[in-house]
Amino acid sequence: MHAKGYVLVKVDGHPRATKKGYVLEHIIVAEKMLGRKLKSNEQVHHRNEIKDDNRRKNLQVMTASEHARHHKATRDDKVFCSAGCGVARYSGKNFVCVNCTRPSVAKVKAAYKKHGSWRKAADFLGISHEAARGIYLRSNI
Repeated sequence: MHAKGYVLVKVDGHPRATKKGYVLEHIIVAEKMLGRKLKSNEQVHHRNEIKDDNRRKNLQVMTASEHARHHKATRDDKVFCSAGCGVARYSGKNFVCVNCTRPSVAKVKAAYKKHGSWRKAADFLGISHEAARGIYLRSNI
């Protein structure tokens, strides 16, 4: 894990690798999405601002200047998850956080009914127990 919360993976010989051969995972995922290496002026933006959420749908490649403009424009617009979990991010739009969309509350409820506890539901759905617990507590199962 990177000091700033990003996930690191060992990829020797990568142009953006550290001296010890580690690369930020979101860079590797973005390059696989593009089918090429990132250009020197390209950066990867986490749409939901969660630094260790490296799902393809959460990543967006943009130039360094676009990325800087995006964060400058949204820095003062702090909004909270519209599902009510309390997670905040910078955005000018209505926002549902990754905790509430991965998976949906309905899926957690169904898994809970089937397995009898939120911990078992989390294992079944492949999410962390903390995320399932948060969904569990918010939805009054």
